[in-house]
Amino acid sequence: MSRSRYDAFGNGVRNEGAIANKYLFAGEQFDSSLGDYYLRDRFYDAQTGRFSRMDIYEARLGDLKNLNKYVYAAGNPITNTDPSGLFIGEITVTEKIRADLEATYRLPAAVRLYQTTRSNMIAVAAALAGSFALAAATSMAMARNLNRQFGIPVVFWGNDVAETTDHQFRAVMGYGYTHGNESGTGFSLPISPALRRSRNEHDRAWLRGIPQGQNLNAALNDRDEFPYAKVIEGGETNYNAGRVSVHQLSLNTNRRQGRWLKTFWDRADVTQFEVNQSRSWFLNIPVPALGISFGLDRNAQIVNVYGPR
Repeated sequence: MSRSRYDAFGNGVRNEGAIANKYLFAGEQFDSSLGDYYLRDRFYDAQTGRFSRMDIYEARLGDLKNLNKYVYAAGNPITNTDPSGLFIGEITVTEKIRADLEATYRLPAAVRLYQTTRSNMIAVAAALAGSFALAAATSMAMARNLNRQFGIPVVFWGNDVAETTDHQFRAVMGYGYTHGNESGTGFSLPISPALRRSRNEHDRAWLRGIPQGQNLNAALNDRDEFPYAKVIEGGETNYNAGRVSVHQLSLNTNRRQGRWLKTFWDRADVTQFEVNQSRSWFLNIPVPALGISFGLDRNAQIVNVYGPR
């Protein structure tokens, strides 16, 4: 067993035992050849507390904490972390969403009751219908506030794509079908709902080699990935790091949500990461009690996600 302690910026101050993995400070991957941490968009040097290159995010007027484009966690690593290498608002938004979801759903214990089946989820939803309704309303209000602050588009998934909504809800809450927790019966790394659209779709051939990708049948005849294959945060590498959940479901549902997601991107002006990185961000919020799926654009106006069926 090994144990490590770090200062606020990630410099090791004490190690106990041999460190056998590369995921160190704040659970992030350390590249020993560079001596830096890999934080997705940029590499981070803990010794200097700075990134290797400047942030692409253009700070809003009056947003003083994000004017320095190289400093880690807006210069306040006691309160903040910076898992994506992007502006401090992103992690603030991500953590706020997850905290608000858990608080408003009031489901930390209830979620443990349903491990693998939709029927158990229905029982939990029926027992806590009032909390679910409150959660949906609170999530909508929260999204409007985030739109005003950051202009980030939001898509809410509901019961019209129930299979994918339930899967994503589990993943966000930390009960996903991830690497090392393929059956979904244990705990997993909570997956961030803040995602970036990519121009290039991740290859999906690797799905056939994992337990969730095998033994498909007439009812469960496809594999659902979250985050999606069409976002930066998806793909095999992120799955191996415990950051992608994969679950079996029906092909029809998976294709339907895929079409609606594309419609949302187009109508809410979510660009491809390779074209405009700062406008590729969107928030993906599963709400099992919601009747219909919908989106909010950068001005918090409702977006109809229904594309051609």
